[in-house]
Amino acid sequence: MEENRKLYITRKWVLFILAYYTLLFFLGIYNSYNVLMVADYSPDKSSLSIVGSMSMAISASSIYYIRKLYKLCFVCDLSYEYSTEISFKKMGTIFYFLTRPFYAIIFSLLVVIGIKSGMISAVKKIEFDSGFVYITMFLSFYVGFLSGNFIKILEEKGKKQLEKFFR
Repeated sequence: MEENRKLYITRKWVLFILAYYTLLFFLGIYNSYNVLMVADYSPDKSSLSIVGSMSMAISASSIYYIRKLYKLCFVCDLSYEYSTEISFKKMGTIFYFLTRPFYAIIFSLLVVIGIKSGMISAVKKIEFDSGFVYITMFLSFYVGFLSGNFIKILEEKGKKQLEKFFR
């Protein structure tokens, strides 16, 4: 990372965002643990996979963005200047950090839907077992952790698919 970057949020915002991610991390871990404890016994594997996947994605996203923010704090100067341009950068930075867990949740739902649709299209009647819950949670962790990269991949592949579709 380059040394002379500016972080356009105040120290209070940095602390708030770190507390926000820490809370989300522990809520995600708590929910994931609860899902894993009942995965073998619950009859509703589909709902468990959704809750477990969302929880893992939130925890993973929190890990990634806590790490990203503290690394930025090591190399960036906090900007206390005020101008319209700085104000927009501040809002963008805050919005960026606060919304990333929501992207992770949506992407974890895509994981569940993708796996489920692949299984359903291959077999007429399917019964989900605890393995379905485990694999969706496992994959959702990676999707949540790398949600920023996932956005880029979706954008690149989505453009290519749309171009093929509309030719």
